[in-house]
Amino acid sequence: MRLRKDGARRYLSIVVSPVYDSSGRVVAVSTIARDMTEQRQAAQKLALLNFALNNVRDEAYLINEQARFDYVNDQSCSALGTAAKSCSA
Repeated sequence: MRLRKDGARRYLSIVVSPVYDSSGRVVAVSTIARDMTEQRQAAQKLALLNFALNNVRDEAYLINEQARFDYVNDQSCSALGTAAKSCSA
């Protein structure tokens, strides 16, 4: 995690790789930095939503355009009489 000058937190993925010459000696270093802030925030929101959906007393289903379940919460699995592991897989 890094702090920008304005105080905003940014999460970075940094990859450092050696660059070799023809004789195999390291002559430079290549660095790639990717801003992972949005992905991290999306994962945190998804985890919070998953927690919330699994801690309500009601059944919750998400059904896609092909009429298939994309998500069912634990209460839905209980109502269907299916183990949670096989229900959400």
